[in-house]
Amino acid sequence: MDDSNSTNLTIIVVLLLFILGIGVFSFSLKLTSKDNIKKESNNEEIINEDTSVDSSNKIYKVYKSGDSIKLSDNSSWHVINDSGSNEDEVTILSDNDIGKINIKDMDNYLEETYYNQLQDNLNIDDTSISNIRLLDIDDIMTLTSLSNIIPGIKIEKQGLEWLYNTSTLTSYIEDGNPILICSKDNTNPARICIGKGSDIFPVRPVITINKKYIAK
Repeated sequence: MDDSNSTNLTIIVVLLLFILGIGVFSFSLKLTSKDNIKKESNNEEIINEDTSVDSSNKIYKVYKSGDSIKLSDNSSWHVINDSGSNEDEVTILSDNDIGKINIKDMDNYLEETYYNQLQDNLNIDDTSISNIRLLDIDDIMTLTSLSNIIPGIKIEKQGLEWLYNTSTLTSYIEDGNPILICSKDNTNPARICIGKGSDIFPVRPVITINKKYIAK
């Protein structure tokens, strides 16, 4: 009877050790599995971080208001708005007028005739010029630091000669008459003036263009 009890006890102990061993092995497998999952998760996070970087990000040349530039067709312009390193476009004013244009045909001329000329001269695609317009009052106020633009006001300022050396029509209309920048003459300084007695005025276009068309 004692031998039987001893045998039974031995069997019970062996079974307990076997069950304990399985439990430890199972727990070890779970830890290993968790570690593998964590490693895979970390690897996935690193991959996502790497692929989230936009390889197309570029740093563009910075232009400041007043900078003199030439486009790839050798035409001369001045920058009228700052353009940072994250911007691929710049807004510029032509140094020369493109002729005297009838104000009634202005929109059509700028958006069709002149735009097509730019495309031909610069060999440009359809998306590289986002805007063509006339100089506006806000441009003049920003460039001259004047708080009010009224006919007759003098706009001469050192370093701004490029703005008023050539007369140009603006987009502003006062009492039915267009407002111009009038260049300096023998009797008058460069100033804001009113266009009267004609529908035809000299035009210096403002364009917003991709920087890749600026001559190096």
